[in-house]
Amino acid sequence: MPKKPSRVELIQKAFPEFFDPLQRVSAGSTEGAREITVRCVEAMLVDMIQRHDKFFLKYGHGALTIPLVKEAEPQRFCTVEDMEEDRRLAETLQDYDTARFCTSMIQKLYHTDFEKHCAFIICDNSPPRLCLIDREYPAQSVQAVLEEYS
Repeated sequence: MPKKPSRVELIQKAFPEFFDPLQRVSAGSTEGAREITVRCVEAMLVDMIQRHDKFFLKYGHGALTIPLVKEAEPQRFCTVEDMEEDRRLAETLQDYDTARFCTSMIQKLYHTDFEKHCAFIICDNSPPRLCLIDREYPAQSVQAVLEEYS
């Protein structure tokens, strides 16, 4: 099983175009480049939050998938019912890792305050992860990663 990527690696996969400029800027302008990067990422996250909300209103509790590799399925909305069905199938096939993962995601989604957060499933070459994004300041975790990176 591939190792779980770090937060920096996840952000680099999701937004590679923003990391190259950070490597080329001088020490004095790093802060400005980081701030521009955070604002750009925040604009993209706001768009993804709007997509999440559109599906949430139509289907209820669930998470929007974010494919970060070409091999991943196209973006879609996974409802809690979809995940419960996947969990039952995994148990039938005796795939207990997948069943535990689905159970964990279902529990997190039932306890998520969707007025404060949106739920996304990050899909890359490692096991999928559920990520909650703060609606008020969506780029907060991205900003922490960029500060760690630069």
